[in-house]
Amino acid sequence: MAAGLTKWKERVASLQRSNAMARVRKRGEQLQHTLVATGAAYAFGSIERRAQAPLPTVFGLDPKLSWGAFFAVVATAVKGRMGQMAAATSDGLLSAYGYHAGLGKGYTLQGEGDDMDL
Repeated sequence: MAAGLTKWKERVASLQRSNAMARVRKRGEQLQHTLVATGAAYAFGSIERRAQAPLPTVFGLDPKLSWGAFFAVVATAVKGRMGQMAAATSDGLLSAYGYHAGLGKGYTLQGEGDDMDL
């Protein structure tokens, strides 16, 4: 009887360690997501700052918006770690775009009038 009780205590302890490790792993993944999102926004801002000419646009949309949308699509199509990193990159770029748009410097449509801000 004591051997059976010991075995159950060991299983419970193992499950508790497993749950604790799962929580630690989840928190680590959340931190990694935040760091990748921040790094993507920083990298894109640095690229924009150093660019000799305006970055190319897709359909006249701001590059942060179009690349953020691209990485969002990739994140839905790819599983695992790569999908998580694509989602984090998308979050960073779209957040940077949202911040920029909030400043009143939203996307501009390229076309007949260069001063046509939306």
